[in-house]
Amino acid sequence: MNLEQKTKGALFGCAIGDALGVPVEFKSREEMAINPITDFEPFNEKKLPPGTFSDDASMTFCVAESLLNGYNIPDMADKFVRWYKEGYWGAHGTCFGSGGTTRNALDRVINGESAYSSGGSRDDENGNGSLMRISPMVFELLNEPNINIRFQKIKEASSITHAHFISFFPALFILEFCIELLKNNPPKESYKNMQKSVTKFIENKKVGSKYINLFDRILHQQIYEIDKKEINSNGHALWSLESLPGVF
Repeated sequence: MNLEQKTKGALFGCAIGDALGVPVEFKSREEMAINPITDFEPFNEKKLPPGTFSDDASMTFCVAESLLNGYNIPDMADKFVRWYKEGYWGAHGTCFGSGGTTRNALDRVINGESAYSSGGSRDDENGNGSLMRISPMVFELLNEPNINIRFQKIKEASSITHAHFISFFPALFILEFCIELLKNNPPKESYKNMQKSVTKFIENKKVGSKYINLFDRILHQQIYEIDKKEINSNGHALWSLESLPGVF
């Protein structure tokens, strides 16, 4: 599979996974064990037909389109605003699924705040809203050899809407893991290499955030060996990061 095919696979895979998950968002793991998803289903709460994707895929497509013309944070934010206000890249031409942190951030952009400082930074603004749209950034940074530049750009792309450390730091883990996967390394080897890369980055940068210890489990353990009962399954950025065992 060449890089173009992998890029298309990431985008289509995002839309398919998103559409499969929309009708069951916020349902418990126990509910899903009894009634697992096996096909596209309607989202009756919003009267949406089967196959409808949400903000996850829409914002991913906005990132992808923006990157076609080069890395440009204001342009990326402008495309998010078009989605938010006009349904650009939205399923059925509508904005569907946006969270409060994202809406508040884009309102700030609309009101003239720089996209570099528009993201939510409170402790209660740590949803996975920036992680969900990360995949195009993987291809943008695939051949960037400097992890400091990779981190800075993934942080900026996240911080348009989610600027708290707990929100943007998981994006680095996902980025490094996906870059390793694109080298055709097996998932467990990719995970190990990601741990080494991020650990070295933390040591060299002397990342001293008071939140860094929250990432001990994914940095220093084999997350795929941890009992799934110990993995939270909600929309928090850190817990979404810890859901990586689904890859293995």
